[in-house]
Amino acid sequence: MAAAIIALGLDANPSLTWRDVQHITVWTSDPIPLLNINNGWNKNARGLLRICHSSKNMEKCTSATCLCHLAKTWKNVPAQRACATIFPTFPKREINDKSVTVIKFQTDGCMGQKNEINFLEHIQLVLDAYYPIRGHLSILIISPKGTKTELLSVRRRDKSSAGFQHWPFMSVHTWGENPRGIWQLHIEDKSMANKAMTGIVNNITLIIYGTKEEPKHYKEIKRYRGKNEAIIGKQLLNSNIFFKFNLHLLRDFDTNDFMRDGKHC
Repeated sequence: MAAAIIALGLDANPSLTWRDVQHITVWTSDPIPLLNINNGWNKNARGLLRICHSSKNMEKCTSATCLCHLAKTWKNVPAQRACATIFPTFPKREINDKSVTVIKFQTDGCMGQKNEINFLEHIQLVLDAYYPIRGHLSILIISPKGTKTELLSVRRRDKSSAGFQHWPFMSVHTWGENPRGIWQLHIEDKSMANKAMTGIVNNITLIIYGTKEEPKHYKEIKRYRGKNEAIIGKQLLNSNIFFKFNLHLLRDFDTNDFMRDGKHC
């Protein structure tokens, strides 16, 4: 169904790129059909609701009429750029079953360079870490604007001791945000197994993708219409209910502990 809707959009405007299709899908999606199916709705700092978490839901929140109408007059989005924040001397961090391991780091989005990014599309976190039972871990990343994204949830059947070896995690939840500032990575054993375990984070790399120039359609506000618009506005757009934290468990670091040796390439 989703492929058919996209095909109609391409028929209306053959000059669309795969990234144009992504932007149009974001801009024409309607969450109303899914509000009663999933109560985990939340907006990011761009004001976009996190929707269509899986491909099976895409057809329920994509409007063929809206997508084709917008496609007809669509202006191609600016060229995509990539910016990587790497840590040649990463200070290894312990993971245990008693608390949340919080790692903070900065990025400037390659500001002033040819691959400068001011408007995010998707992010990729590459993780090198070890833990005795990999499936016990959940991984959360928080953007500088405060958007919380669960990159990995607990997997009860994943008993592997191989850890994560240069393992990439990708998300589009921060779509449209400015990447500059302090990011936070939260790694936690949520298994409640009552068995003492320790592991280690050996290294991380954050790769961000997006544009330097503002896409033309960003000059308009994305509006979510429908009979439940008031509910969306009051209960969802001003809420932050997707994740709940046990703040007293956080093993955090003060400002002096922010990793400032990240290099951009």
